[in-house]
Amino acid sequence: MREHPWSQKKCARDIVGSSHYSTTIVTGFSLIELLIVVGIISVIGAVGTPALLSQLPDYRLNGAARTVSSTLQFAKMSAASAGKEYRVEFLLDTSPQRYQLQKGNAFRGSDSWSTIHTAYFIPPQVWIDHATDYRGTHHTGTSIIAFNPTGTASSGGVYLENNKGKLRAVIVSSSTGRVRIAPEW
Repeated sequence: MREHPWSQKKCARDIVGSSHYSTTIVTGFSLIELLIVVGIISVIGAVGTPALLSQLPDYRLNGAARTVSSTLQFAKMSAASAGKEYRVEFLLDTSPQRYQLQKGNAFRGSDSWSTIHTAYFIPPQVWIDHATDYRGTHHTGTSIIAFNPTGTASSGGVYLENNKGKLRAVIVSSSTGRVRIAPEW
């Protein structure tokens, strides 16, 4: 049987010289070893924290772009499966900016919309610079991207920016309803 490198075997009979003591094994780390490991972890944390904090706005921007894209794709799938029109309405004047998912039946002549999810918020340090839809480009007000049960969509896009000037665009193709994230505008 191979011994563990950190264990120190001490037998009571070896210490006292008598054979009626039981054998005990003392294992573990010394205080010095633990302090060295804690020191190494502290140095790595101190070096890595500024790098992580400088990348946080980029992580938020990418996360916001993925969330907007997922919401648009969910609206597209819901429209196809329910046979009703779904749309995402971007509210550009609110603080913080947000968007909401709505269901309607404009495809069949109705003009009423019910809100499915009222508030998807844009994270801090990220904002919608502008949005486009079938009515044009919007820096204020609302912008709407709608999906029909046939899989087509109103063309449009949402253009996100963070406080470091990085850009992401979530673009919807009108003919196919394809939603994609572009790294730049």
